[in-house]
Amino acid sequence: MRISVNDVFQGRAYGAGDEWDSPTWSIKARARVRRLPPDGASLYDFIDFCLGVDFAGATSWDLDTDEGKANYVSYLEAIFLAERTDEGRVSLLGATDHTDVINMDRFFLGFTQLEELDLAFLEGVLIESMWSAFRDCHALRRLDLSPLDTSQVENMGCAFHSCYGLEAIDLSMLDTSRVRHMECLLKGCLSLRSVNLTGLDTSQVEDMRQLFLDCQSLREVDLSGLDTAHVRDMSHLFHWCASLEHVDLAGLDTSRATSLWSMFDGCRSLRALDLSGLDTSRVEKAGCLLRGCSSLEELALPGMPADVRAPRLFEGCTSLRRWSAPAAWPVERPGFVPVPTAECGMWWSERAGAWMSVAEIAARGAVADTYLAEPGQAR
Repeated sequence: MRISVNDVFQGRAYGAGDEWDSPTWSIKARARVRRLPPDGASLYDFIDFCLGVDFAGATSWDLDTDEGKANYVSYLEAIFLAERTDEGRVSLLGATDHTDVINMDRFFLGFTQLEELDLAFLEGVLIESMWSAFRDCHALRRLDLSPLDTSQVENMGCAFHSCYGLEAIDLSMLDTSRVRHMECLLKGCLSLRSVNLTGLDTSQVEDMRQLFLDCQSLREVDLSGLDTAHVRDMSHLFHWCASLEHVDLAGLDTSRATSLWSMFDGCRSLRALDLSGLDTSRVEKAGCLLRGCSSLEELALPGMPADVRAPRLFEGCTSLRRWSAPAAWPVERPGFVPVPTAECGMWWSERAGAWMSVAEIAARGAVADTYLAEPGQAR
C-alpha cells in the first residue's frame, strides 16, 4: 500500500505500529498554535512553513517496506506530533500539494487555541470544498472571510461548527452560488451574537439542518432574503437557540422541505412566531417543532399534511396566550391542539365566541380559527 502527501493533507493519515489501516486523529500540534500564518505568506510558503522539514521531494511512501514505514513515520512526527516550535509548526489537513485549487475540508479543524487568523495567504486561490474547514476552532473570536474565493464550493457543511468563541460573522461576502450543503454551518457557535446573511446566495442549497443549532447567544436572525426553494431538510434549524427573540421568516420557501423536526426546539426566549406563510405540503416530519418554547405567547400556525409525523409539537409551551390555525391544521389529531393555559382548562374560540375544550376543538375538525387564553385578548 502506498500513501502520498495528498493523502495526508486530505486527512487519510495512518498511524505507526500495527494498525496501518486505521486513521489517526491525535494531531497534537494543532491545539498548540495561536496565531497563523506568518506575515506575507503565500499559500505555498505557508505549506512549506507548516511542514518545517525537507523531505528531498518525497511525495509518497511504500508502506509495505520497513524503509517506507520508517520514512513515513518520520514524516508524520515532523508534521503532526512535534512539539510546537518558535515558528509554530501546524498541520494543514485539506490542503492539496502546490496547486492553485485547494480543498479546505478540515483545513483548521481542531486548532482549539487559535485566537487570530489572517486568511490573506489564500487570496487568489480557488477553493473547491470547505467541509469542517474551521471546525473546533474554540478560541477564534472573529474571522475575515473576504480573501476567500468560494465560487466553486459545493460543500460548506460544518464549516464553523463549534467555534465557541466566535461572536460575529459576515457571510455576505462569500460566493455561495454553487453551495448545496450548509448543514451544521454554525452549529455550536455558543457566543455568536451577530450573523450577516445579506445577499447570501442559497439558491442551490438542499440541506440546512442544524444550521444554527446551539447558537445560544444569538438574539435575532433574518432569513427573509434567502432563496430556499431547493432546501429539503430544515430540521433543528434553530434548535436550542436559547436567546433567540426574533426571527424573520417572511418569504421563506419551504415548498420542498420534508423535515421541520425540532426547528424551534428549545427557543425559550421567543415570544411571538408567525409560521402561517410556510408551505408544508411536502413535510413528513415536524415533531418537537416548538418543544420547550416556554416564553412563546403568540403563535400563527401553517397548514400541515394530515399524515405528518409530529409528536411533542407543543411540549413545554406553557405561556401560550393566543394561537391561530388554518383549516388545514389537523386539530383532530392528538397533540395538535396546545394544552390550554387558562385556569379553566379550555381555549376561547374567536370564531365560536365560546370556551372550548381540547376535545371539542378536535371534534369540530377543519375550521380556521384563533384561540385565546382570555377573551379580552381579542384584537
